[in-house]
Amino acid sequence: MEKIYTFKLNSGAQLIAKTTPEFVREEWIELDSPYLLNISMNKESNTPVISLVPYMFEVSVSERIYIRGEEVRAYSEVSVDLENYYIQSTSGIDLTTKLNSNTSK
Repeated sequence: MEKIYTFKLNSGAQLIAKTTPEFVREEWIELDSPYLLNISMNKESNTPVISLVPYMFEVSVSERIYIRGEEVRAYSEVSVDLENYYIQSTSGIDLTTKLNSNTSK
């Protein structure tokens, strides 16, 4: 089953993508719908703002790509908030509305 991970690359870039846990420790890591995490600061509220940018512009974001395992410095499963943001950004499904409607019952 695929899970959503964040990967810190040797270049300093940070990726977020779906993959299966067994691929994470391989020589080549298969990533589904990879995006770069772009973190900037909101000047008004002085809080971080996260946006997703396609990892490779010449490839469809729904394509699977492979990166060499040796290019990954660190990786981790993402937090629930970041997972929800990724799902909403890549699929258009608004999980916050669904969560709020389930908790108000």
